[in-house]
Amino acid sequence: MRAILLGGLLTTLAGAAGWPTDPRFTRVTEIHAVADGIALVVMLDGKVVHEDYRADTGPGHAAELACGTKSFAGVLALCAEEDGLLSLDERVSDILEEWRDDARREITIRQLLTLTSGIPGGQIGQPPSYAEAIQADAVAQPGELFSYGPQPFQVFGEVLRLRLGATQECVAGYLDRRILYPLRIKPAGWKRDEAGHPYLSNGARLTARDWARFGEMIRRDGQNVLPPGKLAQLFVGTTTNPGYGVTWWLPAQGPVGAVISRDVIDDTLPRDIRLAAGAGGQRLVVIPSLKLVAVRLAPARLHEGSFDERAWLRELVVAARAEPGKI
Repeated sequence: MRAILLGGLLTTLAGAAGWPTDPRFTRVTEIHAVADGIALVVMLDGKVVHEDYRADTGPGHAAELACGTKSFAGVLALCAEEDGLLSLDERVSDILEEWRDDARREITIRQLLTLTSGIPGGQIGQPPSYAEAIQADAVAQPGELFSYGPQPFQVFGEVLRLRLGATQECVAGYLDRRILYPLRIKPAGWKRDEAGHPYLSNGARLTARDWARFGEMIRRDGQNVLPPGKLAQLFVGTTTNPGYGVTWWLPAQGPVGAVISRDVIDDTLPRDIRLAAGAGGQRLVVIPSLKLVAVRLAPARLHEGSFDERAWLRELVVAARAEPGKI
């Protein structure tokens, strides 16, 4: 009863504040709010149909995406491939001289970004610098181990930095030009290492609306950023972990999460669901078959409290499938 009353109160406050609300997403809002949700944005077919914010926040409130930041890295890699800077299936050692004469020499960029390279993920929430990351030794053969964490993303940052060298463009500038500016996304912040390089693992701080705008680009198959069909390879899992593609979770294929691993596979989940997830309950959900994009922001922290991810995803799908006024 408390959850129902709380959800009703939040929806009432949202409506009074002037942003859109849709009764179909009441239960989605309740599950989100009870688990310390800060901001919720739902888009259907490119239109924001439902928003909810905690009383002390609003549409302009930004939060750390934590590991949800990784969702940008895969797109960034495809942009670099499209621009002829690299290939996802080339060896990292073709770029990093330090990797040419040891067990790391056969690792590909794709294996880095599917977290199956054999390079350990490292400590979640504490990314190394680019320079430190490339010193990591392999602990398994490529393709044998899924190891989640920031280290492979920082290695990729160094790979991209080196390939951008001839263009005189830095990683942050390339990220802005190729992804953020075309989508009119203005981060409230982006953490960097001591050399000024952006963390590609957990550095972004965005509003829910801006992250949803990124998700809408994903739903529209790269519109304004990449050619049609290019994004598809991000959403193919590996034999090592079918539930993780190139920097994106695939909840209909396998468990989600590293700090807290949740088996959210459910018959209600469409096979084309894509998910970016960050510690604390940060979520970006994209389901092209339902024309759905949803963002949830919460306090960034390692534990996710009472957030019931399986129920939240199920209710999102049920609401998106329902006709207006039928729930």
